[in-house]
Amino acid sequence: MGCGPGRAGEGVSVPSAAVRAFAVDGDLPATSLALEASAGTGKTWTLTSLTVRYVAEGAVELPDLLLVTFTRAATAELRDRVRRRLAEVLAATEAALADPDGWQPTRVDAVLDHIVGAAMRAPDPAAELALRAGRLRAATAQLDDATISTIHGFCQAMLHHAALEAGVDFDAVLLEDDADLLSEIVDDHLAIELRSADPAWIRYLQDIASVGRDRLARLAREVAALPTLQLRPEHPDPGQADWQPWRDALAAFAARWHADGPGQARELVAALIDGGAFEKPRQRTYTVKTVEAKVRAIDDWLDAEHPYPPGPIVPRKGLHNQPDHPYTYLTGRALRPFLGEGVPLPDAPLVAAADRLLVATFSPATRFLHRSATRFWQELDARKRQRTVLTFDDLLRRLAAALEDPDTRQAVHAAIRQRFEVALIDEFQDTDPVQWRIFSSLFAEE
Repeated sequence: MGCGPGRAGEGVSVPSAAVRAFAVDGDLPATSLALEASAGTGKTWTLTSLTVRYVAEGAVELPDLLLVTFTRAATAELRDRVRRRLAEVLAATEAALADPDGWQPTRVDAVLDHIVGAAMRAPDPAAELALRAGRLRAATAQLDDATISTIHGFCQAMLHHAALEAGVDFDAVLLEDDADLLSEIVDDHLAIELRSADPAWIRYLQDIASVGRDRLARLAREVAALPTLQLRPEHPDPGQADWQPWRDALAAFAARWHADGPGQARELVAALIDGGAFEKPRQRTYTVKTVEAKVRAIDDWLDAEHPYPPGPIVPRKGLHNQPDHPYTYLTGRALRPFLGEGVPLPDAPLVAAADRLLVATFSPATRFLHRSATRFWQELDARKRQRTVLTFDDLLRRLAAALEDPDTRQAVHAAIRQRFEVALIDEFQDTDPVQWRIFSSLFAEE
């Protein structure tokens, strides 16, 4: 069975009618149970108390009990608190055994009172007290070897424990920091992409899309941190930028602008002002004065030569402030933040043409980032396998995969369940679907 103080994990929905107060001195949980509590309300005390109860009452021996918490520091603290709790209850049990008539409930420690009190009410109190004291002494001696670990430590141990069943390489080494490996992959990717690249393509990536090494390094870290990443399409376009879609979108926008774009732009802004569409009536971005300045800027921009999309579009203060791309003033993306709640974007052909031009401007960068993410994902997996290393996230992924693969699921599940009778989980990332799948698969009821 599994019991987890903390929040319920993803996929767990507890009906309000089923929510009830938990009594730590009541019946020991015999099925999966999620305990919800705020910080500082005694979750860890409850966990250590349940551990001592399971042991003292003979429900399970300490080596067959799993304790999981979030960080390495927390595991050390949890082990120490279990040790102290065992010592407290053992001392009280031995005191009651030595002087049964002098024993009195503490009235402040419900768990201690329950363990000793239940023994005192047994048909043979002395024998039951001696039995419980013996179990507590044995648990104290076994504590250093007890499985009290982080989720990653648990996964690593279980992958070794069930290595044959899970198909894991016995020689795999844990790579605690994959920063150097990711940096190597990014550098190799850039070398491949830029070795024979068109200079216009390089300028586009750097000056317009703001895609440089730092951005790619962030992307690589993001890819590595997503254990269930699925990229679509699986085989992205391998080529460099095709400027024709952008030139077509530019020609369409220019044709509409030269037909009566300035007049349409003025009418659009005037209609929005008169209709009270702007969230802040006194905003200064879309006014009669600013639209005239943008009309002149767009005229000048369309008169210039455009061998490829010029100048950077890095929306620091908003798209409408980008002098090298004045047409973005008319895009829905630029307008949206200024419109009031519930006000729809204008259904204007000029806005639609500007939107299409903006999308065409960035689509080559989008394809490049998608291609980069795909290569990072593939290379990271290939190089880790080649070097026989695993990252922390790999530990979770490999165990989850082994528990879900029809060919390995039954054997891995049996190997781990034979190892542990009870799992007590303190705080873990229960919003992480991979972690939740592991524990629910292993310890929730079938």
